Order: sequence, then C-alpha cells, then structure tokens
Amino acid sequence: MDEVFGHDKQREHFLQSLKELPSSLIFYGPSGVGKKKLIQGLLQILNCSRDALACGHCSNCTRSLEKKNEMILQVNLEEKKSISVDQIRDVQDFISLKTLSSARFIIIDPADKLTVQASNALLKMLEEPPERTHFFLLSETLSSLLPTIRSRSSIFRFNPLSEDSLRKIEGIEEDAISWSRGRADMALALSSEGGREGLSQAQSMLLTLLQSAPIDWKKTFPSFFQDQNGHRFFVPLWEEMIKKALRGESFSGQEHLPEQDSALLALFENIQDLGRELSKSFDKLLCLENFYYEVKKAQQNPEQALWN
Repeated sequence: MDEVFGHDKQREHFLQSLKELPSSLIFYGPSGVGKKKLIQGLLQILNCSRDALACGHCSNCTRSLEKKNEMILQVNLEEKKSISVDQIRDVQDFISLKTLSSARFIIIDPADKLTVQASNALLKMLEEPPERTHFFLLSETLSSLLPTIRSRSSIFRFNPLSEDSLRKIEGIEEDAISWSRGRADMALALSSEGGREGLSQAQSMLLTLLQSAPIDWKKTFPSFFQDQNGHRFFVPLWEEMIKKALRGESFSGQEHLPEQDSALLALFENIQDLGRELSKSFDKLLCLENFYYEVKKAQQNPEQALWN
C-alpha cells in the first residue's frame, strides 16, 4: 500500500474497512494509474501471516505479489481480444473448490473485454456470491460493463495521476511525465532508453502517416506490429502530440501537423477511432490503412482541414 500514489481516498477507504470488503468491486479509470497496485497491496494485507498492514516479506505476501497465491485467481486476456465464457466457467470451478482458507479473490482484468456470454455467466455468480469470495473487476470505462453487473458492485473511480504523484514513483524521469497522460506505466516506460526510442518512433510514425504516400508500414515501423499491444503505447502518444499542439507546446515534428485547431481536433478524433479499432481487430495493417486514407481524405478537403 505504501507504493500506491495519488489515490489517497481509495487507499484510506480500504484500510479502514478491511473487514467489510464487498463481494464485488469495480475499479475503473485509465490503465497504468495504480488500480492493480492498490489491489496487490490490499491482497497482501488480507493474506499476510505476520502484520496487520502486510509485512511484504512473508510467504503469503510474496506469493500474492508473484501471482502464486492459490486463493487468488487472475482472469486475463491470454493473448486474445476478449475474455471468454470458458474462462468465467473456470472461475466457477475455482470458487467451488473446498479450501481451508477463509477467503478467495478473483481479479478480472480487463473486465470491459468480457464477451456477452462471459458477462452473463459472471452476473449469475455475482447474484449469489459464495461467502468470503470477492471479485475485483478492472476496466478503463464504467459504461462498458453490464448495468446489472454495475448494480451489484461497489464502484471506485481512479483518475490519471498528477505530476506530483508521478514524481514520487522511483524511476520516472521528469521529461517522461508530460508525455505520460498521468499513467505511471507509460511514464516508467518512457523513462527507459527503449521508451525514449519508442517515443521517437511513435512521433516519426504519425508524421509519416500524415505526409508520405503509402509505404510498407510493417517494414518501416516493425515495433508497432510485432507487439500485440504496441498500439497501446503508440496511440496515446499520438493523442498527446495533438493535445500538445492544441496547447501550443513545442516538440519535434510539430511543424508537420495541421495549423488550425479544427483540423487538429478532427485528426484527434481519427486517432481515437483508430485506437478503438485496433483494440477490436487482429488486423493492425488494415486498421492503419483505413486511418491513413481517412486522413488523406481530410487533407484534400480544404473546408475540413488546412495543412502545412
């Protein structure tokens, strides 16, 4: 819990109500701002065998942190685009097992990637949750979860971290903060040598998309395609480039962006649409090509955008 920064209200709430933990909790907000960090701290406290606030060193604490605690089940995407109903059926098997432990915990991340069938299967468990069984649902948006799931859960919002909160995290460099969008994971990545190179590649890629004729995108920007979640690094940086341009902040390549705010806003919407499509599709190249031609269409329409 000592490593949870910027969420004092949530942190204090749980420290004061450990014995009244709800059966279902929704943590929603941007990725990388500390939702999982708070859950890790909370589960260490609840499972620690030595200290009321978690010693951080005993077997139970380390097993919780290393995801090896047999009373904690993590449900993730597993290199897929969604969480399937079969994965939720595995949750049912998990909570049906007899155990000497006093409590069990299920972390579903990201819960907004549950299929309709998986959501309905989860809802049945939340309607009559077993005693001392607690579900943590992590999501970037609240509206993406079924209203019936929301109604059966305690909901906690997590906002982007402030610059002061980011400065408290070891390993984050000052230059990375303004590009991080309040995300600790992004700030830490951008503070590394590879992350700084990644920022340069992201800037170059967007400017290439805006200026050049169609090229071999996979060959020119392989990191975007090789990493399944590469777009989750590139797209936020592209959005931040537009925001910086709208705020009048200078950065490398800014001169190649549209001059008018209306054109910048239109481009920002195109980038947001691309991000949504990339999160749903396995064909990154097709998504990128669609984005490229949408931008070219706007560039050729003087009523929509004025470009340098």
